[in-house]
Amino acid sequence: MDDKTCKENIRLAEEKIEAGTIPDIYFWRGYFVGMKSHYYDDPEEHSTWLAYFDRRDIEYHSMGIGYRTGYSGANFSMAEHISKDMEESFEAFIKVEEEWENKPRNNTSGCLVLLTALGVGTVSLVYFL
Repeated sequence: MDDKTCKENIRLAEEKIEAGTIPDIYFWRGYFVGMKSHYYDDPEEHSTWLAYFDRRDIEYHSMGIGYRTGYSGANFSMAEHISKDMEESFEAFIKVEEEWENKPRNNTSGCLVLLTALGVGTVSLVYFL
């Protein structure tokens, strides 16, 4: 990737950050930092940004995906496809989570406590959701 293309990718990512929505804005923030790290060989906080991918909260996970996309040198149009796929997955996740939250339950479903004596005075609690 040449300097002109990299700078254009970074500029387009900045526009997406300014106009974006959640989780899109987080993806583009990660892409922006990853692209700069890729092109300018900037290892500052590289391991931190890579670790964001493994986080369970959507903001950091999205930044981790964006960072890896930018750091890999993916051009802007490829990053747009990845961002769109990620946003669709996020929307599906939210829908399933809402359905789960609104599902009627009786007092005992959702949590089963299993008590097992392991020894003198020791009890193990196991929860099933």
